[in-house]
Amino acid sequence: MMTKVSLTGEIEAGRVSEQPMMGADLLPTIAAMMGASKPEEVKWDGTNLLPHWKKSTALKERDLFWEFKKHLAMRRGNFKLVTHKDGKSPELYDLNNDLGESKNLAKEKPQLTEEMLQAVQAWYAEITAGVEKRT
Repeated sequence: MMTKVSLTGEIEAGRVSEQPMMGADLLPTIAAMMGASKPEEVKWDGTNLLPHWKKSTALKERDLFWEFKKHLAMRRGNFKLVTHKDGKSPELYDLNNDLGESKNLAKEKPQLTEEMLQAVQAWYAEITAGVEKRT
């Protein structure tokens, strides 16, 4: 997710970060910018990026998850997994070497594919627990 951020006196002008981020990171980051704290009973999916933007500190390695149309997706490091809710085989891409996602590595890397598939399914089960399914 490409984002342009300006916070005069806090973030150095022209600073560029190659750190992947997702929309869920905006809530904890904006809350930190405003000095707001998260209620203890609330769980945020995102990460506060303000320390990273202010001091160029490395973020802890983390998996990124998202849902779009009839797919679930996950990024782990330079690998991206795309699953299909209709049961089609998952697709695995190395974004460092194949940004256009043209070479599916799922059969070449079955262990990584399975690990990521289990992680994205667990994430989806967690976020949909107790939510009525739409028809």
